[in-house]
Amino acid sequence: MQELSALARTCLDKYKKRCSLQAALQRLVRLEREQCAPTAEEGQLAAARAELARHAANADVAAASAAQQQRTCVICFCDYSLNEGIECSAPARAKAHFMCNGCLGTYVTGQVTDHEDANLRRFEQRGGVRCPSFIAPRAGQPIVPGTCCAPAYTDAALASRLPDVTFALYFNAKSKVAEQQIELAAKQRSAAEVARLQAELARRDEDVRAAQVRTHIIEKILNPACPRCGQAFIDFEGCFALSCSRVGCTMPPHGFCAYCLHDANGDAHHHVAHCRYNIAPPGNGVFASIEVYREAERRRCQRMLREYLGKLDERTRARALRDCAQEFRDLRVQL
Repeated sequence: MQELSALARTCLDKYKKRCSLQAALQRLVRLEREQCAPTAEEGQLAAARAELARHAANADVAAASAAQQQRTCVICFCDYSLNEGIECSAPARAKAHFMCNGCLGTYVTGQVTDHEDANLRRFEQRGGVRCPSFIAPRAGQPIVPGTCCAPAYTDAALASRLPDVTFALYFNAKSKVAEQQIELAAKQRSAAEVARLQAELARRDEDVRAAQVRTHIIEKILNPACPRCGQAFIDFEGCFALSCSRVGCTMPPHGFCAYCLHDANGDAHHHVAHCRYNIAPPGNGVFASIEVYREAERRRCQRMLREYLGKLDERTRARALRDCAQEFRDLRVQL
C-alpha cells in the first residue's frame, strides 16, 4: 500500500516532478502481479468451478444427442437408440424407417424361409431385403404413393446386426439367387446358340433349296430339251416336229413338238399342226422361221415359269426371281 501511495503522490506532484505515464503503468502492472496473485485455495476453487461448468455442458450435449438418436421401430413401435437397430437409406428429403434388431431378425427370417420359392423370387426382384415400408408395385402400375424408395439393406449392415444363424439364412438365400441367375443366363445362352444354329441350318437349307429351284428352272424350263431323255437343243431348221439327237434315246423320229415340247410318241406332225401354242402364220403347217420359234420359246418359258413359281412359297419364289433374273432378261421373259 505504501508503494501505491507513493506512486499516487508522484503522479499528483508538480508537472516537472511527475513520472511518465509509461513508468506509472509499468509500476501498476508489477504491483498487480505481486499483490493480486490468487492463493492456492483460490486457484483450486476456480479450477473446480471450470470443471463443473464443462461437465454440465457435456451433459447437455449428451442429452440432446441421445434425444436425437432415439428411434421408433416401425414393426413393434418401441423406442430404441439408433445403434440398437437399422435404419433404411432413404433418399434426400424422404423419411427413413427404423427397425430394431429383434424385429429385423424376425423380418429377415420371414423374407428368406417361408414359402421359399416365392420368397426367393421376391428376394431376387427386390435385390435383397428391403425396408418393410417398401410396397412393390404391380406389373405395369406406377409406384405406390408413400412407399419407401430406399435400396435393399447392405450385407455389411445386416451382418453387424443379425444373429449368425439368421445371417446364414440370408446369405444362403442370396447364394441360391445367384446360382439361379447363373443357371438362367446359361440356359439363355444355350437357347440363343440353339436358335443361331437352327437359323444357320435353315439358311443352309434355304440355300440348298434355292439352288435346286434355280437348277430346275434353267434345266427344265429355260433350256428346251427332249421330254424323254432331257437332251437340250439350241435351235433347228424347218419342221417343228422334232427328233432327239441323243444316241440311245427312246424318242421316235419326229416325236415331240417344238412349240410346247409335248411327247407325241412319233406323231408330232399331227400335234404341231393342231397345237394351240402354234403361232406360225396361217398356211405354214408344221414349218416356221427361227424368229417364230424364238417367240414361241419365250412364251413357253413364261407359261411354264408361271405354273412352276405358283407352286412355290412366297419366300422361295422371291429368291428364285432374284437368282434367275439375268437369265430372264436374256430370254426377254416377263413375269
